[in-house]
Amino acid sequence: MTNSAPARRLLVTGASSGIGAATAAEAASLGWEVIGMDLRGGDDLTASPRIISCDVSDERSVESAFAELAAIWPEGPDAVVHSAGIYRVTPLLDTPAEDWDRTISVNGRGSFLIAREAARLMRDGTRDRSIVLLSSIGAVRGDAHEPSASYSASKGAVSSLTRQLAAELGLVGIRVNAVAPGVIDTAMTTLMNTPEVADAFFATRVPARRPGTAAEVAQACLFLASDRSTYISGAIIPVDGGQSVL
Repeated sequence: MTNSAPARRLLVTGASSGIGAATAAEAASLGWEVIGMDLRGGDDLTASPRIISCDVSDERSVESAFAELAAIWPEGPDAVVHSAGIYRVTPLLDTPAEDWDRTISVNGRGSFLIAREAARLMRDGTRDRSIVLLSSIGAVRGDAHEPSASYSASKGAVSSLTRQLAAELGLVGIRVNAVAPGVIDTAMTTLMNTPEVADAFFATRVPARRPGTAAEVAQACLFLASDRSTYISGAIIPVDGGQSVL
């Protein structure tokens, strides 16, 4: 992937680990300016990328983080990749309501708050702007082997939010899309903890026969964030090795 706009400014949430960290690193390698937001904020203003402390589920925290961002980039970012999220594997009958609420709050409410504050900075309509949210194959496929009703519901909300925001924010020059990963080899994924179970899963349920990597998801996120996708909005792009077709 080449970059036709070296100075493109990118905000990445969840930038300290997993898909967020991979996205920030790949964008920086392309010459983009990158600022991160993460629950684990950084005090080192010279760090690359600079990390602004933010709890994406908390409205005041998000507003404060964007106020800090606006002090650095008064015109806002050109693109946002919202990667921050949580994943808890619990059968429905064993799921406390508090766990459900927390997952919905971080993944669903967090996507809404980040998109809202980003759009308030980005809505000038003078150039291509892009918001990329993270959905999941869990939004369209159930899984009895690694059950997480709260996660699936939260990512279904993200997919629906993506389509609605594409309709609304297109009026002010902002594209909104989502990437829907399948099983990705990150610390968040529990399937990899049992190699024999993982091997059987990939042999029968994933045409690519392997897990994806954070870097592969990052590539899809950056394509949607870049000016190479200027006529794509409202799309939910699977990055799942073909799992969603089986």
